[in-house]
Amino acid sequence: MKNLKSNTEGVWIEFKPTALTEEQKAIMQSSDTEAKLALSSELKEATEKTPDDITLALVIAKYNYIKAEVSVNDTYELIGCNISLNSTKLSGILNCRINGDHKQIRF
Repeated sequence: MKNLKSNTEGVWIEFKPTALTEEQKAIMQSSDTEAKLALSSELKEATEKTPDDITLALVIAKYNYIKAEVSVNDTYELIGCNISLNSTKLSGILNCRINGDHKQIRF
């Protein structure tokens, strides 16, 4: 299963599953703020990647299909879209604003 997220139109990030080591768990439970920030940055870099072209094409096609239709005078703002891909089945949630009204679409 692949998990992808977008908070910006056209920018997709795939998340790789990562398990924390015992040392990393200890750092996250410590009171050392600098070490926690450094570890958080390291984990973010290790868990995020650019999706491959096939996955990206599937995700973009699904997003464009579920994205609400807006007229020329409407304003559309993407809040966030999370998509899970299991083989070729896509599911997830889209949060957006149309003319300032929040819309949530589950699929």
